[in-house]
Amino acid sequence: MKWIFKGICVALVATAFIFGLGWVTMHLWNWIVPGLTGWGKLDYWHAIGLLVLCKILFGSFRKGGGCWGGRCGHGGRWGHYKHGAWKKRWEEKMAKMTPEERERVKAEMSRCGWGRNWNEECEPKAEGDNQ
Repeated sequence: MKWIFKGICVALVATAFIFGLGWVTMHLWNWIVPGLTGWGKLDYWHAIGLLVLCKILFGSFRKGGGCWGGRCGHGGRWGHYKHGAWKKRWEEKMAKMTPEERERVKAEMSRCGWGRNWNEECEPKAEGDNQ
């Protein structure tokens, strides 16, 4: 019963989002385009049609959609990192390392990665360097 309520809420929010997006598109078009190009103004339903046309031509409105999301064969901006796949690959790499290698990678990540002090330059350490 709870999932029915959640489904109805999601449908209402999605519908409100689409109608709001159409409204914003209509107002932005009517504010910008006629003054720049002399083209006519849009009514609400033409704005919705324009959004649908853009969806068909350019892809999805969500992250990971369209050509940049991995449908063009190159992975795109986030195409290789969907649904936590990066975490699985990282854990597999770490599992294949020796304990010494893991410690060295963690030290490098804290020195030059996530924990980096951005005011300092990050130079690769030499083999025998113990800082």
